[in-house]
Amino acid sequence: MSQISRAPHSNIPIRLKVTHTHAGVVYAAGQTLLVDAHSARWLIEQRIGDHVVDHDSRASTPVPAPARARQLPPNADQTS
Repeated sequence: MSQISRAPHSNIPIRLKVTHTHAGVVYAAGQTLLVDAHSARWLIEQRIGDHVVDHDSRASTPVPAPARARQLPPNADQTS
């Protein structure tokens, strides 16, 4: 896992062990995803996927980064 910790912003190849849903998209077990280092560590720690050492990037699916929460102006949640 040393490659993951040294590359925080690069695309890390992770092969899914089980079907996984991210942001409403279903990814099948066996599929290789390209994720950021934080997501890679989480997927491995949860036993959802394994780091792929020898991968073909053409066969990988990039996973979009999570969208940042939209910030509402102050008092926007109050109803009149």
